[in-house]
Amino acid sequence: MTAPVAGTGYAVGIDLGTSNTVAILRWPDGRTRPLLVDGRPVLPSAVYVDGEGNIHAGRDAERMAQVDPGGYEPNPKRRIDDGAVLLAGRELAVADLLAAVLRAVARAAAEAVGFLPAAVLTYPASWGSLRRQTLQDAAARTGWPQVRLLPEPVAAARYFTDVMRRPVPPGATIAVFDFGGGTLDVALVRREGPDFAVVGWGGAEDLGGLDIDAALVGHLGRQLELSAPEAWRQISAPANELDRRHRRQFWDEARAAKEMLSRATVATVAVPGVSGSLHVTRDELEELARPLIRRGVAEMAATVGRSRLSTADLSVVFLVGGASRIPLVAQTLHTELGIAPTVLEQPELPVAEGALADLMATIARTTRPAPAGPVGPPSQRMPAVPLQARHMPAVQPAMIDPRIGTPVTGLPVSGMPLPSLPVSATPAASMPVSAIPTSPMTRSMTAYPPPPAGRKRRRRAWPVVLTVLLLVAGCAGGGLYYVYSLVKPRSTFQDLAQAGTIPVDGMQPDAYADAFLTAKKAHAVTQVGREVDVATLDLATKTLKRQKAGSAAKWSRAYVLGDFVVVLAEPENGKRQLVGVNNVDGTKWATTVGADGILAPTGSTYPDNAPAVLWLDRQSNTMTYLSSATGKPGGSGSPLPAGWQLFEPAGVVSQPVLVTAGGAVWQVGADQPKKIATGVADGAPVSRMHLNDVAFASPQEEYPVSYVEGGYGSGGSSATPKTLFRGPANRKPLWIGGCRQSSSVCVIDQIGTDPSTREFAQYNTLRGTQEFRTPVPDADPTQPPQFLGQYGELYLIVTTRKEKEQSRGSVVLSRTGAVVGSYQGSVLAVDENRALLVSADPVAGAVSATISGLDLDTKLEKKLGTATIRPDGCSWSTTTLFCPATNDYQLWQFAK
Repeated sequence: MTAPVAGTGYAVGIDLGTSNTVAILRWPDGRTRPLLVDGRPVLPSAVYVDGEGNIHAGRDAERMAQVDPGGYEPNPKRRIDDGAVLLAGRELAVADLLAAVLRAVARAAAEAVGFLPAAVLTYPASWGSLRRQTLQDAAARTGWPQVRLLPEPVAAARYFTDVMRRPVPPGATIAVFDFGGGTLDVALVRREGPDFAVVGWGGAEDLGGLDIDAALVGHLGRQLELSAPEAWRQISAPANELDRRHRRQFWDEARAAKEMLSRATVATVAVPGVSGSLHVTRDELEELARPLIRRGVAEMAATVGRSRLSTADLSVVFLVGGASRIPLVAQTLHTELGIAPTVLEQPELPVAEGALADLMATIARTTRPAPAGPVGPPSQRMPAVPLQARHMPAVQPAMIDPRIGTPVTGLPVSGMPLPSLPVSATPAASMPVSAIPTSPMTRSMTAYPPPPAGRKRRRRAWPVVLTVLLLVAGCAGGGLYYVYSLVKPRSTFQDLAQAGTIPVDGMQPDAYADAFLTAKKAHAVTQVGREVDVATLDLATKTLKRQKAGSAAKWSRAYVLGDFVVVLAEPENGKRQLVGVNNVDGTKWATTVGADGILAPTGSTYPDNAPAVLWLDRQSNTMTYLSSATGKPGGSGSPLPAGWQLFEPAGVVSQPVLVTAGGAVWQVGADQPKKIATGVADGAPVSRMHLNDVAFASPQEEYPVSYVEGGYGSGGSSATPKTLFRGPANRKPLWIGGCRQSSSVCVIDQIGTDPSTREFAQYNTLRGTQEFRTPVPDADPTQPPQFLGQYGELYLIVTTRKEKEQSRGSVVLSRTGAVVGSYQGSVLAVDENRALLVSADPVAGAVSATISGLDLDTKLEKKLGTATIRPDGCSWSTTTLFCPATNDYQLWQFAK
């Protein structure tokens, strides 16, 4: 007789979320309950690094960050692709940050049962093998030598069927809408016999409960700015420890009010430092949240469409994640999809408990007696290996197929408790991790203001130390100079040190060459003859692989999408060639697109769950998604409005926004384009501000700046623009964009046609007033400014270019618009208060350039070295510079 499942031992299911982590503990008798960490069932996923390098997690991290935010990272899961994160002046592996959160869970589990039980750890369905391996590494450093990984939507589906006992017949599809604090994940899960297969997924990494909090804080801030402007200034732009504490308290009050409005119709919000409180109603909250929620529902509909399904094919829409308890979420899904969703009183718990249910179901199947006869051919017994499996390293027993949620090897995973291990076990030795990637200088930086989460500005203690030491040494006479020499500010940069070389045979000085630096790889893309040579260097193993592909007279643009490098040629014989190269698994492809169009990476996985690019064709006025894995299109293409032009820089955007010649703004997603604003003059500067909001200026003197809130507007029709402010009477706008706080708009304008009169200005959209205006002659409106700091509030870099001389320069401004420095060459943002200076003008081929490091807080400039490079093809991180040179590519390390 088969032993009952209840006797399989202790186990813990862990849902490590972007904002919060939840764990469910299972006893051998089958009982389950939330695991209390620090006495609570929900653990903040935040981490904090103190001055000694110790990593604290959860509420301890939140509390310590109120005193000194320099070592705080509230959402380490969002940094999964970064490899390493700079906190409190230390570069730490992301796996170590995630391990700190898991260690808190492990400690609580060991205290509850006396040892470290077996664990099931969930992950988003969209995660590839590298992200899953980082999660495995984090668990190993915690003390779990092996954990079972399971896709989050599979865990949610298992909870729905096995814990809630809701019947779902074979072949039926469950839609999982996971609306958490930091991200939205949507997935379609099909019942296939005893297992579940993920047949489609999507979501938004910049959409969650925090964004609703941000919208509510902005709304309350507008009230507070009128009644107590000084209090709002301290909260919106904290300058000291007390201000930061008040800011966090205000955000906590707003979050609590949001949660209260799920149960009540009105809530009060106390304002730190002010006698009195603000009031907010459920109607106000829903008005603020509706555009965000509709964006999430649109992503669900788009995911259904990408999966070649319709809403009629969905048996269930299951809501999980803390933000899904907002009543408007279920109402909007029901209204727009026509299906009444299932939502629980505690939607944070199903994923963690469903992970345990899936483990028990797997054990029950693997411990049953084998049937007497054959059960069918292998193709009927084993699910097909998905496309992503081609990109995976050697499969570990605990690596889970993202579509079926079971081990790829097919081996059963034991549910018995692991041997008792000390919770404080020494973490595994960390392999070198490459630094956080940032965009190459030819790519733009998005100016979306984030919620109040993220890395804070590092505080420098040297002025305080200097004061104390000077007092002590004051009677020492000549000792003052010695004391100053000890505490004077020092550069955080080091001299350029060569870290690697990628040679390229046949590299021509005037042919296309581009470098791409990611967390773990360096890609060199070079035209050699008519072909494209794609070389990939693994930064950890130093292994170099390369392939050649395509045939075209001139190649001009490349993108890195996962393991694929996609390269576009210039028009030739009425068409353009597009190729894809994957040096991880050795595959490549080639196809052709129209002669006139724009290629834009999207973040979408349509049509085959591989990263996709969007081809916008001007000749046919259609848009088509192309798979990065095969180059094949998804469908025949959707129509675009006539006369369209893309006003956003061609970066990684999930929904490009178009401006038509007819004076309207259209948003393009996976379905038909939607008109979101009208009254936009031809040639007007336009910008996406935050999420789906759009601002635009009229191309005339004394230009009005208008704003459209909420993206799609009512029923998908265009929204009514609101005029925010007017520019000076004698100036015309050249560029407009969101900057710093979400209540600010920045512009570059000039008098007439004279570029020497260009100025950079910042306006407050709440008051419609100018905050500062700084002359920046020859500011380049085609290069979006770079904003440095948590909210972009510390520094900004404006690129300049003299049109006749083609000389490039950069001007760095402070938060008040004061000029910090003017430089000949390109200033490249490294992190919140550091930058690189590349002193070279754009020329064909390689040029000798001086590389310097800029510490903006202390105004220190350190010459790091001289290198012969092609500046426009460089890529960099917080520690490494990667550039094409004369006949090779060079990697240099400039910081530890």
